[in-house]
Amino acid sequence: MAAAAFASCSSLYSGRSFTSYSPPASLQDTSYASTLLQHAQQLYSLAVNARGGEMTYQNSVRVVRDSYPSSSYKDDLVVASLWLGLALNNATLVSQAQGYYDEFRLDGQLNDTIFNWDSVLPGAPILATQIHKSYPQLGGDGWQSRAEVYLDRVVSGQGAGKLTKGSNCSRSLGQVLTELPRWTTLL
Repeated sequence: MAAAAFASCSSLYSGRSFTSYSPPASLQDTSYASTLLQHAQQLYSLAVNARGGEMTYQNSVRVVRDSYPSSSYKDDLVVASLWLGLALNNATLVSQAQGYYDEFRLDGQLNDTIFNWDSVLPGAPILATQIHKSYPQLGGDGWQSRAEVYLDRVVSGQGAGKLTKGSNCSRSLGQVLTELPRWTTLL
């Protein structure tokens, strides 16, 4: 997730935006964006090429085992691939996200997952859809139906990520999707 965070911030500081949703941020700093992107690439490379295979962080840094253990790294690889693909303008990385999603069989887990600190899986189809709508040359098509199914289940009170009693459900799905770019930049 650190690679995803660096890549998303690199996009922010380089002036990249989801053009159909919002204008570029006014915090442009190309030097800082470049540094963030370099760190994102290094961390992503480490994650996918680590000797001994990929594992959750508490298995490699055992001192944190009892603090905030992670249930999986698989969703993190998908989201990191998407953010890095966007930051680098690289269709191969966006496609690689789909490859990880399929390889790890994450589609079957999506509708029963809550979007939280441990699982960013529900955000992957939303992010991929935003990338595709704003930068179709990067690919990412085919994710919108997954995002819609997940969000429809949230709004209708089905699945693990449902809205709780007293939640304001008066906003349309379109309004929610319009606000998502602001939320995803906080990841």
